[in-house]
Amino acid sequence: FTALRNPGIEAPLRRNIVIALGDLAVRHPLTLDPWKEHLYRTLDDPDVGVRQIAISVLSFLVLNGVILPQGHIGHIATLLLDPDAKVRRMGLNFFVEFDQKVDGRGESQLYHSLPDILSYLLRLPLPSGDFQRIMSHLLGFVQKEAQAEFLLKNFLCRLDASASDYESN
Repeated sequence: FTALRNPGIEAPLRRNIVIALGDLAVRHPLTLDPWKEHLYRTLDDPDVGVRQIAISVLSFLVLNGVILPQGHIGHIATLLLDPDAKVRRMGLNFFVEFDQKVDGRGESQLYHSLPDILSYLLRLPLPSGDFQRIMSHLLGFVQKEAQAEFLLKNFLCRLDASASDYESN
């Protein structure tokens, strides 16, 4: 994993490491689970090719249930602001597909992940316009009024807690 963070390692080698980690996760998902945070960090790689491979591998792993995105889905949401159009498009496609995955009650997994995404984004030093762009896109997937009301209450509680944390610092 240190090779992924080493800027001295050439980008093609980092791309191949990401692919190999995806293969490892498919064959031995529990082996990679404690280290998946390092795989998510490749979404921030300075090389656009590494970021493209990373979102492709992570999309496959998450959408096929190989790894769970809890705690990391907000990281994928930041790709909606990526300077590279292909990475942005791949991030958008991930959320379209993720919204179609439903739980036992027929509710979208994206719906259940929105509070975590909000919490993640609130911890980042994002300009308000970028924050609004990400959230307005993701909230566009919420279709049911009852879900929108529940999310509103949940978001207000998280925003209140975030404001309290901000004031105490």
